[in-house]
Amino acid sequence: MFGWRAHPHLGPFHVACTVLYCTVLIFAGFWLLAASWRVLFAAQTNPTLAVTGPNAHIRLPQYATAYLLPPSVEEWLPEDHLARFIVEVVDGLDVSRLEKAYRGGGSAAYHPALLLSLLV
Repeated sequence: MFGWRAHPHLGPFHVACTVLYCTVLIFAGFWLLAASWRVLFAAQTNPTLAVTGPNAHIRLPQYATAYLLPPSVEEWLPEDHLARFIVEVVDGLDVSRLEKAYRGGGSAAYHPALLLSLLV
């Protein structure tokens, strides 16, 4: 096109376009994350769906929502399943000493009642 005698994928025009395209995509991804951060954090702390900001147009993974199939875990497990009984028993226990023992640090921890349910 310009008379360059270079490899088609290593020529200056191709390299410049590839670098520019990748840079735009990377910065667009960072912008989307930064713009969505407050909305996603608020939705995570108050178990709700994030539907404002960029999330009004783009649905990022929100794992607090119901499954597509089956509609929810409540419908997936039968009423008389042992897992339901274990969760009810553990919900009735006082796990405040376990919560106080957690010192923080690292990534977000699972709730002690959930971990106790898994152990039982």
